[in-house]
Amino acid sequence: VPDPGYVIASRFASAQVDTLAIVPGQPLKPGKKIWLSRSKLHSNYVENEHQIEDALMKHGWIIFAPEEHDIATQINMLSDAERLAGIDGSAFHSLIFLKNYRGRIDVFKRYERGSWNLLLIAETLQHKLSLHGDHLKEMLNLTPERRPWESNWRLKAIDAILNKLDLSST
Repeated sequence: VPDPGYVIASRFASAQVDTLAIVPGQPLKPGKKIWLSRSKLHSNYVENEHQIEDALMKHGWIIFAPEEHDIATQINMLSDAERLAGIDGSAFHSLIFLKNYRGRIDVFKRYERGSWNLLLIAETLQHKLSLHGDHLKEMLNLTPERRPWESNWRLKAIDAILNKLDLSST
């Protein structure tokens, strides 16, 4: 039995990269900014994410709910975006298909640890990913009986995220 090509949060073998990272680098569309939304999920969400999305739309961001689209549409949407951002979650795992993606990626943690898988994917594929946690002091866990990655959250102040994206809600 061969070694696994991908081990959660610890190994992403070059043979696995060659198999999965099948979308070649695309020229980035200047000004194309995508927020990977979790606002339509029924669990593991940030209750007031729509407030962030409203502010981002006013600044030309596209709000994209990956779960509403097939994988080909998701990859097509992401592959030429100058910027990708969102609250951490599996929507960012689609980056595993993007070879030589050179846009800016901002991921905002929902809990202290954040996703080690996102960091492994970004490091292996040399994506420009920043994992932000400054806003965590503004997060309120609405379901503390659940594990952090399964919890629902509320962000007390959306400016904590908007400022990292170079804009504010005002």
